[in-house]
Amino acid sequence: MFKKVKRVQLSMILWIMAALLLTGCAAGTLLPQVVAEGTGDSTTLSELEGQEATIPELADPIGYSSELPEAEAMQVMITQYNMNYTLKSAEGARMVMKGGEIEENEIEAVSGFITADGTESTTTYEVAVSPSYTLAYEKPQEACGVAFGWSEDLFAFVNGSGIETVEGSISGVRLTGEAMEYEIRYYLGNEDHVILIVKGTGDGAVCLMRTEDGFRFYCANGATLTLQQNAELKAVQTLEVPAGQIGVVERFSEGCNAVLRTEPDR
Repeated sequence: MFKKVKRVQLSMILWIMAALLLTGCAAGTLLPQVVAEGTGDSTTLSELEGQEATIPELADPIGYSSELPEAEAMQVMITQYNMNYTLKSAEGARMVMKGGEIEENEIEAVSGFITADGTESTTTYEVAVSPSYTLAYEKPQEACGVAFGWSEDLFAFVNGSGIETVEGSISGVRLTGEAMEYEIRYYLGNEDHVILIVKGTGDGAVCLMRTEDGFRFYCANGATLTLQQNAELKAVQTLEVPAGQIGVVERFSEGCNAVLRTEPDR
C-alpha cells in the first residue's frame, strides 16, 4: 500500500486537479450538458457501431508499464451523477455499483474521502495498480466525471455528457457514447508541467493515443486540442482539428514548446 505521506501527497494533488476540472477554474472548461431522451431523430445503433469501428482501440499499455508506480495502490475518482456502473481493471477484475451499493468488488476498491460541490459528490477509491481501468454505464449518461491517478506525474480526467464508457489507460483515453460533449485532460510530467486538454462532440468513439513523446487524437467530428500550463492555468497553444483529420502532439516532454499539428485520417 502507499506509505502514508505519499498517499496524502497524491490525494491532495489529484483532489486539486479534480476540483479544477469539475468547477471549471481553467479557461474554457466544458460543463456537462443535459442529453434529452426520446426527442427528435436518433442515431441508429448500427450507425454508432460503424462510427466507433473507425476509431482505433487504445495501444497496448505494456510499452509504458515502466511508468507504473511501485506502490500497490492507485486512485480512481468518480463523480456520482449515476450510482449504477461497473469499474473494470485491465486484468478483468470488477467493482459493480448498483443503486449506490457495491454489489461486487473483485478489485477490492476502498472508498476514501468524498468531496461535495452543490448537489454533486465525488468519491475517491483506492484500487490496485493496473495499466487501465474502464468505467462503464448501461447507457449514455447525462453527465459523467471520472479521474484516474496512477502517480503524481501520470493522471487523466474525463468530464462531459452522453458518455457510456471511459477507458483510462497509461496508453491514453478512449470514450464511447451518443451525442457526446466531452473534455479529456491528460497529464504527464514534463519540464513546464503542461496538461493536454481535448474538447469536442460526437457519436460513437473518440481516442486519445499516447506516442513516444506525444499524442494522436482520433475522432469523427473534429475537436480542439489545448496545451495548458498547469502552474498559471492558461492556454499556451491551441489547435483546431477539423473532421477527417488526426490531431497530433509531438515533443510533449518539452512542455510549452511542444508541436501541435494535424494530418489526414487515412
